[in-house]
Amino acid sequence: MREILDISKRDMLNIEAMLKKCGAYWRFTGQPGESHALLTSGKHSDAHYNVSKLLQYPNFRRLLAEQLAVKLTMEGVRKIDVIISSSYAAFSIGQAFADEIGAISFFTEKVDGKQKWTERFEIPEEARVLQLEELVTTMKTTAGVKKAVIDVIGNDSFEFIEFEGKPLVATLVHRPEKLPIEYSDYSVISLHEQVVHNWEPGECPICEESEAMKPKQNWDEFLKYVNSGE
Repeated sequence: MREILDISKRDMLNIEAMLKKCGAYWRFTGQPGESHALLTSGKHSDAHYNVSKLLQYPNFRRLLAEQLAVKLTMEGVRKIDVIISSSYAAFSIGQAFADEIGAISFFTEKVDGKQKWTERFEIPEEARVLQLEELVTTMKTTAGVKKAVIDVIGNDSFEFIEFEGKPLVATLVHRPEKLPIEYSDYSVISLHEQVVHNWEPGECPICEESEAMKPKQNWDEFLKYVNSGE
């Protein structure tokens, strides 16, 4: 734990350093015997983030919440009343961020593959609502969270915060398949942005030299190659 606390001070503005230190990030290096990622979607990938590994440390959650608050302020995003995140990793940073700025924090739950909003959460009238996730890839979860809220309580009495003319999602990690990228329904503000390639199994260029494995179930095996390949 002392080593974790030390790096939080030394590299407090470097989220990539935090991710690597906590074993929360892997990228394919091409070393002999190294596997590549088999995602739950069935696609293959050359990198994977396991952000929960980072968010289990309270000091890192606080540091990241502080950094995100500064980033949003610098981008002109102010007066945030409510944070809404998906469960569960996203909610942990959503709650830390809400504590940092003095906001309310809510979350949706995943039920039968869809995001669900519980009616026990009440969004104050005229509240400015920010969607916040720990990781953004395709916007599927982000859109599902918003739909879950609107389907149950609508959005006539509050507003989702917009940035550059579109609803905003703030995130720790943005890992699109290309950069620059523009989404039709959302703007993204992130602390860390990295291109991660995904391929259909029959089109994966790594398969000839590497076996595809599910990363979370084989995370320790993946991490063997992180430091040795750099």
